[in-house]
Amino acid sequence: MKLMCKHAGYIPTEEVIKHCAYIFEKKYQNRSKNFANAREIRNFFETAMMNQADRLFEIKDPTNEQLSTLELADVEGIDRSK
Repeated sequence: MKLMCKHAGYIPTEEVIKHCAYIFEKKYQNRSKNFANAREIRNFFETAMMNQADRLFEIKDPTNEQLSTLELADVEGIDRSK
């Protein structure tokens, strides 16, 4: 996840990193035979980017820092049902 963020120009907060580590560890422990780590993380990351875009939509002139930062609100709730 950190590598995907880096390659896409995003900076995850420490809260995001901790939350993702918890979620991915839980997914790994409950994995099925079809578990695909990279695919799971890619889907998670893409959803986080969409959530970030939705969060920033109402901001008239977002700063570069706002545009490049993934916050906890962007990742909370992703894949909770799985």
